[in-house]
Amino acid sequence: MLIIAQPVAMLCHAIGGLLLALLVGAHAFGRAVDELPAGWRFRDFTNREWVKSLDWKAIGLRLWQACWPLLATVITIVLWKAFSPPVKSMNIWRWDQKAWSFVLTLRDQSKLLDFSTSIIAGLLVLVGPFLGAKWNWRQGLPALTVFLLFLAIPSDINGSSFVDIRLLPVAAMLGLGLQDWSGARRLQWAKAVAYLGMALLAVRLTVTAWSFNDYAEDYKKQLSALTHVEPGSRVLAFVEHSCLDESWRNTRRDHLASLASLYRQAWVNDNWAVPGLHMIVPRFRPGRNFTADPSEFVWSQRCAGGWRRTVDTALKAAPIERVDYVWLIDTGMPRRADPRLQLVWQEGRSRLFKVRRLGIPTWKVTDL
Repeated sequence: MLIIAQPVAMLCHAIGGLLLALLVGAHAFGRAVDELPAGWRFRDFTNREWVKSLDWKAIGLRLWQACWPLLATVITIVLWKAFSPPVKSMNIWRWDQKAWSFVLTLRDQSKLLDFSTSIIAGLLVLVGPFLGAKWNWRQGLPALTVFLLFLAIPSDINGSSFVDIRLLPVAAMLGLGLQDWSGARRLQWAKAVAYLGMALLAVRLTVTAWSFNDYAEDYKKQLSALTHVEPGSRVLAFVEHSCLDESWRNTRRDHLASLASLYRQAWVNDNWAVPGLHMIVPRFRPGRNFTADPSEFVWSQRCAGGWRRTVDTALKAAPIERVDYVWLIDTGMPRRADPRLQLVWQEGRSRLFKVRRLGIPTWKVTDL
């Protein structure tokens, strides 16, 4: 089953597919370590006689039996790299982003709830061993491997951003979920941890379900703008990106505009389009910095900090005359009125403008 599921998972989501292979391999190696003679220590590997006494053939056979389906992953990667266009983007380490990951691992709806649950989960992982909780190698090595990978890999790989941030919650879940409390010093402690875990799970599932319903209602309102968009149009979208100074709760509207391509077969500057990584190739390029993600992001005056662009600075440089609509999501009304923009829809702080042609178009045939 793994030999089929692994390549499919990787084709659907490269990071998730590779993570699955990593977890399978880490679990297999952890099991091999658990099967070493009882009482072994790392320094035993410096003892040649002890090393020779191990049945390396049996160990290798068990590892092969567990990991051979992962050859499909290797073949998939080789084919991908052999036939995909070369990627020109660089790998970038963002150490400040890695540090913030510990704070934002459970960022969702409420700062109080998210911080408290993160602290409780962290304390269980750190303090648990002193109370008798433990991991064997097959339980602990997957979590440790994912955490070390989080520290080591770049934040941006081949044009894909936030690669490292996505790994930290997985490492935390593995470390917490696979922690064995059966040998706790007091049975009451193990029971308390179990009840506390169930209570936290119930609370977070309830909050998540409520928030998803709220997001669904918000998406329905925002996407009603598409009823005013002609099929096959060119839509230039700007989405106000939230920051912690303004709101802890994430609106999750960052890539909502890309649904215009799905529902109205429209060109929109919100799609991911990295050669060799995504299958979308934008043929219409209205401007150098207004073709694909992340050209849709703008910030409020409070979040801009004097160096990030606001909706007004974005519109000032935007190739408005080359598109049919300008869709502003949660940005509010621009401060400067543009005679080319005719308001056709609004909902809360979101606006949809139809572009009126006031002069001779400046696009070239090569842009079409």
